Amino acid sequence: DLLGVANEDPRESTLNATFVPRMVVPPTNGFVFDQVPVKNEMAAVQAIIDEYRPILELGMVEDVDKTIDEMMNSMNRSGLDIVKTEFLNQYKAWLSSR
Repeated sequence: DLLGVANEDPRESTLNATFVPRMVVPPTNGFVFDQVPVKNEMAAVQAIIDEYRPILELGMVEDVDKTIDEMMNSMNRSGLDIVKTEFLNQYKAWLSSR
């Protein structure tokens, strides 16, 4: 069998035997956020991230804290709280359905 265990490196089997039983699956595993209800807010927030990320990552601002505050204020005005609320509502509904 070309794709089966017959060709598996024995070191991989040893690692799996050690690693797999100790794996911790995060409680969010399987949750998928449906962005459709907040697509306009998501687009607005993403545009702000796209604007600020390069200048922050490249160190092109004199006052990082002030720039981050400006970015956060812009995202809040663009509907970040609406996105967060929708996310949490969907997540809570998903959790209760499990």
